Amino acid sequence: EDLFLIEATRRVNADATIRVAAKFWEVRAELAGSRVRVRFNPDDAKRVLYRPLQNPDAPFQQAFQVQ
Repeated sequence: EDLFLIEATRRVNADATIRVAAKFWEVRAELAGSRVRVRFNPDDAKRVLYRPLQNPDAPFQQAFQVQ
């Protein structure tokens, strides 16, 4: 399933959120203002994975949807 995810780059907002598939997702607060690489399924964005763009060796972590 993870083989079919789309990758994109997003800038993290000051409130530590990113916008993916018309929804806001919360990431680690220390990433505010930086750019992250995200992975998601555009047809069913129930799970968004991210990692800092400046650290390509970091593992992807799961973002949490903001209500």
